Amino acid sequence: DLVLVKRQQVKINDCVVVDTMAVNIYADKSMTLAGKNIFLAAHDGTLDMARLALKRCFFRDNVVVGVIGLFEGRVEVKACGGIGLELTVKADTQGLNQNFPIRIYSPQGSYTNSSGTVSAGNDEKACVITPYIPRKEVLL
Repeated sequence: DLVLVKRQQVKINDCVVVDTMAVNIYADKSMTLAGKNIFLAAHDGTLDMARLALKRCFFRDNVVVGVIGLFEGRVEVKACGGIGLELTVKADTQGLNQNFPIRIYSPQGSYTNSSGTVSAGNDEKACVITPYIPRKEVLL
């Protein structure tokens, strides 16, 4: 198997950000992943949301004496064709980069509770749409 893997430099930040790492894989037809050609695996979705971990190994006399994890994240296939495969690996902090709703739909009306059953009143047109105002506190 002829395989060449090239990655960008890993950066360390002092705040919460969505770290990404670009990985380029160059291979021939004999390179397989999950029992199929790696390029076919990229096209048919086998690599979608796969996890990639980058670790540094330390050797002494051809024996691994230590391993340090440098980066880990979920894989997105950016491009695939010919002998090259371009991947973008995003850290797990990508889940913190979600948009909040701009408007909140709050149904209004009367609700009654009888014998453990909650039922709404007959006024179906009553609702309030309010702007979302984020809090300034920091949640830990």
